[in-house]
Amino acid sequence: MILILSALAAFFSILGNVLIAFKKRIAFLIWIIGNLLWIWESIVDSLNIPLIVMNATYLFLNLLSYREWRKNKEVHKAIDKSKQENSYEL
Repeated sequence: MILILSALAAFFSILGNVLIAFKKRIAFLIWIIGNLLWIWESIVDSLNIPLIVMNATYLFLNLLSYREWRKNKEVHKAIDKSKQENSYEL
């Protein structure tokens, strides 16, 4: 069971990282799933407190980041559009 939890947590963590590289807001939700799985794995396996604290911190940051990206959705779209327009001028 631990191997399955670890594999799923790693999958969601890596997928979240790839999606954030492409500036996809859903990446934060994917990372949140990964964080929850890492926390669960850390509790079930050996009660690894440092890993639980680290992933709880990441979970909190991902929740904040998702909220900020959601709140500033239009701002990000305008910035991306501006960058595209400026790249054609070069």
